[in-house]
Amino acid sequence: MLISSYIKGVTLEIKLHDILIQYIDKLDSSRYTLPIVMKSMKDELKIATNKFDEFMNANLVNLNKSKFLFDIQWSDKKYIMTFKDFQYQFDELVLEEDNEYAIPIKDIKEFQKYEQKITHLSIASDTLPKNFLVSYVSQYDAFLGELVEHILLLKPELFNNSDKELKFKDLIEFNTIQEAREFILEKEINSLLRKSHSEQFEWMENKFDVKLTKGLNIWKSFIEITERRNLFVHNNGTVSNQYIKVCNEHIINLDNIEIGTVLKVNSLYLRKSYSVFYELGFKLVNVLWRKLFPNNLEDADNSLIELTVELLRHKRYELAKTLLDFACITLKKYHSDVTRRMIIINRAIAYKFSTDNSKCQEILSKDDWSATSLSFQLAIAVLNDNDNEVYKLMICIGNKSTEITEYEYAEWPLFEKYKYKTEFQDTFKKIFNKELELIEIID
Repeated sequence: MLISSYIKGVTLEIKLHDILIQYIDKLDSSRYTLPIVMKSMKDELKIATNKFDEFMNANLVNLNKSKFLFDIQWSDKKYIMTFKDFQYQFDELVLEEDNEYAIPIKDIKEFQKYEQKITHLSIASDTLPKNFLVSYVSQYDAFLGELVEHILLLKPELFNNSDKELKFKDLIEFNTIQEAREFILEKEINSLLRKSHSEQFEWMENKFDVKLTKGLNIWKSFIEITERRNLFVHNNGTVSNQYIKVCNEHIINLDNIEIGTVLKVNSLYLRKSYSVFYELGFKLVNVLWRKLFPNNLEDADNSLIELTVELLRHKRYELAKTLLDFACITLKKYHSDVTRRMIIINRAIAYKFSTDNSKCQEILSKDDWSATSLSFQLAIAVLNDNDNEVYKLMICIGNKSTEITEYEYAEWPLFEKYKYKTEFQDTFKKIFNKELELIEIID
């Protein structure tokens, strides 16, 4: 099966895949939810604004066309004119030039109700994206803690080097050595998560004897995002000395940002943040998996293929290209040559379907595919747009293959463009004696 191989059996290492999947699911839940929430907020704000406009049009009185006696009252927040029957709030209403308007006192409560609702919705529209950014960082922190804890459980020799100690009075409270170990492990993880995000990477590099930031192009973005999160949590988004200091230490371009600047979050920044945390989690798991558990490459490869194919299915080609470039250029260790070629094919798909066919061909040209299985030859024919060869190979493969099944024809992103062609559908029907079921992925 060229989409992904089913992860067989249940081993402790397999949970590394589960930890990564759960983390990505949480990131995706925020990614999918924010547009829904923001659209709902926008719709509510539009409704409230329209109702407010209707109220104002029906109840405002033009003072220039009326004569009223009034007293002037001062308050800390507003300069208010109180008339016999009307009230005018200068700082709230910006209306026609050379005209002044008043609100009947009997309608003031309703005016304030509309005004308050619009204010609250406007504040929420500004606050929600910040909360989603804070959520991304929180999800990453939880993921990191779970990942490191599980690795230390799998590699107790690393945990034995912990500098955490127990006093005798604490030790005698435990019934078993295992309880004491679990307590120390919890202290180790809590200590790690209290460090800054850059210090966490230093700890992992020392503990696991592996370089994690070398060639990590998103590193500066990751540091800036986590520091911006700290501003939202602790300083209402106002730039502090600490933010400037950390960004300067990591040579992050701050443009016109200076102490006192109030930072915002827009949809573009959130999309970037999502990609940064997805990429970082994916790379961390794959690097540590291969470094610490070299005898478990098959499961590591299957996990990698499953996640990247899912990105291709949802047409998220830019992120897929980034991760598959990393898999082919940086990792360079695979369970088998078949696995390696599967990853190469999926990398070529990512480039071809993101309208970079020249890069797709460059990737394929670095390997000799002539002696490979019919499944790989079919993939090459599809990526070369060789229709005649595609249909010929489909017939040769037939309906008994364990690599290219009817499921692959319907689901593997390789056939994204071909499966809508009449001749492709006719060939499929000839092979499987049934119609090809087209499943549209909605993103």
